[in-house]
Amino acid sequence: MTKRLNSKHKVDRRLKVNLWGRPKSPFNTRGYPPGQHGQTKSAKPSDYGVQLQAKQKLKSYYGNMNERQFRNVYKKAIKKKPKPKKKIKRND
Repeated sequence: MTKRLNSKHKVDRRLKVNLWGRPKSPFNTRGYPPGQHGQTKSAKPSDYGVQLQAKQKLKSYYGNMNERQFRNVYKKAIKKKPKPKKKIKRND
């Protein structure tokens, strides 16, 4: 795990989910992304958009990770028997 370069609160609001479960997270009061255009309505995400969003959630949870590092962690998790998402979170 590497050092996080972005503020956790901004990441929460950008990904539209309270990733770290903090009760004082601004996402709990403001359910829209940060920035000038955060309150505009967005279209329904495509299948690719949903997959990319899930990948970005994991990458932001684990910090500043390269694509290759992320891929290797995912491959190690798949080799083990339980589902990959649960395994990745248990490793740290």
